[in-house]
Amino acid sequence: MLIGIKSTSKLIGISIVSCCAVLVCTMFLNFYFDIQSIESEITSELSMVFYNAQVSTAKVVCLVSGGCLLITLVVMLMFYIKHYIDTHKKELGILKALGYSNLKIAKNFWVFGISAFIGTVIGFSGAFLLMPKFYALQNEDNMLPEIAIHFHPTILLYFVVLPTIFFSVLSIGYAWYKLHTPVLLFLKDNLQVTAKLPRHRTEKNREVSFIGDLKKNTLKSKKSLVFFIIFASFCFSAMTQMSFSMKDLSSEMMGQ
Repeated sequence: MLIGIKSTSKLIGISIVSCCAVLVCTMFLNFYFDIQSIESEITSELSMVFYNAQVSTAKVVCLVSGGCLLITLVVMLMFYIKHYIDTHKKELGILKALGYSNLKIAKNFWVFGISAFIGTVIGFSGAFLLMPKFYALQNEDNMLPEIAIHFHPTILLYFVVLPTIFFSVLSIGYAWYKLHTPVLLFLKDNLQVTAKLPRHRTEKNREVSFIGDLKKNTLKSKKSLVFFIIFASFCFSAMTQMSFSMKDLSSEMMGQ
């Protein structure tokens, strides 16, 4: 089975979210590693308090923003894979009927992990472009000694290599799970599978407006989409609230 460019181009949302996650986490984690190298040079008690606050902030931002966006990416990836399988049931059913195993078909879904790779590479590169300004704003009051920017290969491993492998394996595993469906169900035309409702229910449904009926059917048939919308709204509100708090308590860069 060949998954075309047109199909994978719809995964741009995953690339954008992964780019944002890696961009933020790379800046703060790199700052966390670099700021630890100047701890021995701090002599003032006030500077030490400021140092501890910066270290704690870097940890919280990486854990909260990185964790929420990671969960969002997993939900998005599973939604896209499910949508792809639902819209290509006949092709997948033909392959299964020809003797292709579920695992052999699922292996082709590793390309879904490329979207995460593209996003993480862009986010990682963009973080190093913003780091000079970021470091300057974090220490704009000169309460700490000068903090030099260093490249840490561990961050590249954690935020580019491992996420790409993880999302590729997740794509294969979830596709393999969703392919555990009888061949006849894949080949069956969904338009021929209509539910026979009782007459009194049919007459009652006629009184419902088209928009109301559309809403009800969408909520019933697209439970994963509804969950994703609610979860995305929650993550967005949490990140917005955290950005306002960071802007009030620290610098503008943290708030952004």
